Amino acid sequence: MSALVFAALIGLLQQEEPVDLGKYTPEQVVAMGREKWMDVHTEEHGASTAAMAGAESAYGYAYRVVNDKAIKSQPKAFQALADWIRVRFNDAGIKACDIGYAIGGGGTMWIPISAGVAADTEELLADLMRPKGIKQRATQASARAAIAKMRKRLAASKTDIQEYFPEGRDVYGSALADAAFIAETLELTVPKIRHLSKDQRERVFYEIKDFAELVTIYEEEEGQAPNASHL
Repeated sequence: MSALVFAALIGLLQQEEPVDLGKYTPEQVVAMGREKWMDVHTEEHGASTAAMAGAESAYGYAYRVVNDKAIKSQPKAFQALADWIRVRFNDAGIKACDIGYAIGGGGTMWIPISAGVAADTEELLADLMRPKGIKQRATQASARAAIAKMRKRLAASKTDIQEYFPEGRDVYGSALADAAFIAETLELTVPKIRHLSKDQRERVFYEIKDFAELVTIYEEEEGQAPNASHL
């Protein structure tokens, strides 16, 4: 699959129009939890890459509907922050997947991973609204270090990326711009979350750190990136 086709598919999956959840309400889907919903959805629709991407996209949509109701009761400052996080973090998550796709030379599994970015953002917002239950935390310094490591890994992959994608599009240049966007996201986020509690801030930093670490997730788990020939 070319980088251009991958980008087009992700664009379709990130649409915010209503999603058919079958016989379930958004509240029921979220109450199941992500893993259980994936099982339910793939049992009905199969376990293909497209079906898994559909499950992730549907979960993100359901969670957004549920969160929208809860956000309405939050202070105006939080509502504004939630709006900003949804746009910026969704973009950053997709760009992280683009970088991972470039480093690995492709790989269809990046499609469901990318489709799950919106759900990741909604889980973050839900955690911020119930800070006593926050379990995922990271410091600002660790997020910054993860971004530096990501950029170093990307620079080391320049030749490979240019060999993976000879179709004329500057995939490496786009990946560099994506990495800069993620780094900028951290810098823009810091002043916006100063008023949050320590637990809430560290949950946000965890999400940004996760963007950077997502880039090499397959290398860490399998010893190699998700090259198209491996799937």
